Amino acid sequence: MDNNAVINELQLEVSSLKKYNCSLKRQIEDNLNESTSMESLLNEENSKLQLLVFNLKMEIKNLCKEKRELMDKLESVVRSKSNVKRTHRSTQTEKNCKDIAIQTVYKTVSNYTQTDLNNKDATTQVVKIAKKVVDEQATAIKNIEESFFNKRQETSKPLKQSKCNSIISMCTTAAANKRSDKSLFKELAEANIDTLSSTSIFPSTLKENMKVSVKNDKPLAPIKQSILILGDSQTRDMGLMLKTLLNKSSVNILNIFKPNALLEDVISDVKKLTREFTSNDYVVIIGGSNNAIMGARMNVKQISTKLRELMNKINIVIMSTPYWHNCKENWVNEVIQQNNSKLYSYLSGSGSQDNFRYIDVNSELATRDFTKHGLHMNSAGKVKLLKRLIQKTNNFTPCSNKFVNVDNLVYVPIREMANDMHSIPFLEKNILQKTKP
Repeated sequence: MDNNAVINELQLEVSSLKKYNCSLKRQIEDNLNESTSMESLLNEENSKLQLLVFNLKMEIKNLCKEKRELMDKLESVVRSKSNVKRTHRSTQTEKNCKDIAIQTVYKTVSNYTQTDLNNKDATTQVVKIAKKVVDEQATAIKNIEESFFNKRQETSKPLKQSKCNSIISMCTTAAANKRSDKSLFKELAEANIDTLSSTSIFPSTLKENMKVSVKNDKPLAPIKQSILILGDSQTRDMGLMLKTLLNKSSVNILNIFKPNALLEDVISDVKKLTREFTSNDYVVIIGGSNNAIMGARMNVKQISTKLRELMNKINIVIMSTPYWHNCKENWVNEVIQQNNSKLYSYLSGSGSQDNFRYIDVNSELATRDFTKHGLHMNSAGKVKLLKRLIQKTNNFTPCSNKFVNVDNLVYVPIREMANDMHSIPFLEKNILQKTKP
């Protein structure tokens, strides 16, 4: 009887410990959900701030234009007034000087002619005196003209200084306009340079595995290619990772991720962002997880038509929506699979596949490449996927009118998912049906 009592007590303790462990697990899951929601809110606020900064830059651009126009008008008015005053003053002073000289000469000549009539012997002296007087008047006129010219130069100095200042201001406004007269892609890329340079995402082990050596003493090469990464929270920090993997200063990479966004919202601004893109540039798109999680129907026709318009202009890489590993709701992964197949069939049947590449994430990554909750990729999984992206695109070389699409929508092989069938049980039936002859 004593042994049975001890066993019962131990069983009660074990059951209480199990309940306590379950409560702790629930608390941990709640904390994880709260942290992810807080991260998404902070990211949304950050995107709003970036849009506000862009709007402020556009307002500054408009103000600089208005300032330049006002400066031009003011300069034209000042020039017209200064020219009128100068001509009026110069003509008046010259006329006055000439009149004074003529009057003095006439007076002296008349006086000396009267004396000459009385004294015929002194005619030669009168002529000499008259010549002297004329010479003195000529020198006086020259002195007056020199003084007037000096005054004119002194008055023109502040005008020249004002002209220089206006030219400097025009140059500064022109430089400001050059800085502000940029596309949305370049503005956002410059806004993200400081944040990307101040953050380090790669752990030490990942850096050693990648074996990337970055030299800071190289001169900056001109931008020859632009890569735009659009996605939901799956693409967080992918821009900096891709920049480190490529190790090219001539490539401009911009990563825009929208947490909790549908795939329609992810590509909503793709036309504005790629307005200045050429056939050498790439757009990488990954999303669709929130469509399945929120139960929102994916508008495949709208997405495919929007992307078809860009296929003839730029290179587009579309990645499939990754499965939610360790998910208790089987219907989520079923919806993801249906959306992937529909989107691929629409895009592959568009007829213009020269600049189109499709990569199935679920055939490239396994459960170990995701975080513990199984929804988001971890750093190792992102690096692995980006390396595969570089390999598929041949190091992002332009493929316009030379590309032949050989990718198909690949389901996860049985040997890779053998250890994961307990987490995604519904896939086993679908995979076996696909592999049957």
